[in-house]
Amino acid sequence: MNLFLHELKQYWKVLFFWSIGILAMVGGGMGKFTAIYDASDTSLTDMLDQLPKAFLAMFGMSNVELTTLSGFYGVINFYLIIMGAIFAIIIGSGILAKEERDKTAEFLMVKPVTRTWVLVQKLCAGLIYCVAFVGIDYLISFIFIKQVAPNEDISKVLFLMMTSLLIVMLVFYCVSFGLSGALKNNTKSTMIMMSIMGVSYLGTVVMDMVENVEWLRPLLLFKYFPNEEIIQKLTLNPLYIGLSLLWILIGLALAFVRFPRRDLHL
Repeated sequence: MNLFLHELKQYWKVLFFWSIGILAMVGGGMGKFTAIYDASDTSLTDMLDQLPKAFLAMFGMSNVELTTLSGFYGVINFYLIIMGAIFAIIIGSGILAKEERDKTAEFLMVKPVTRTWVLVQKLCAGLIYCVAFVGIDYLISFIFIKQVAPNEDISKVLFLMMTSLLIVMLVFYCVSFGLSGALKNNTKSTMIMMSIMGVSYLGTVVMDMVENVEWLRPLLLFKYFPNEEIIQKLTLNPLYIGLSLLWILIGLALAFVRFPRRDLHL
């Protein structure tokens, strides 16, 4: 069987359940927008002013205007990016390691294919899943936005947010893929990536609470393309696009250099 097609069949159930999660997140969130939109700007602003700054930072509400459609969706997108990162880590860490975990590596490696070709096919299958995740997110978001606010056009903001989501997911996916290919212990690679994600989240909260810590931004993936910047400037920062590409290349280099040379658990 073609390995690429085989891998595409392995995680479709995972994608299906995550799609339900996206539907619940976007549908539940946009369902609340109507009530907020109907409330007076003053009452909502007064309520937010009374909330601790740490609380607003933890829930991605620090620097966006919740009375606007783009600002409110930006808060939802904050959670979708976290969901996307977790999904990318699961796929990136598992798509290679499952052969050793399930004791199928020996069967795979006796086939007339090189380890590099195995990497390429598995990598491409995982990339398809990441793109599918973003595509499903975009479709669900577009439908709910048009249903809740048919007269408002935030199509460019939505497109840029989905693009930033895809970039962040590809970083997490490729680095997870690289660590999985380089390390013998799949659990270790997953824990490393989950720790990186956790640090990035906590660092994002700190940046939203404390001034003069902009130097932290290159270290925090969740701050590469902040929603407030997308809404205000309607563009993605080219510096962080380049930095994201660098992380992707490092992850891929790690996989393609280390995996063909290391011993496998057969």
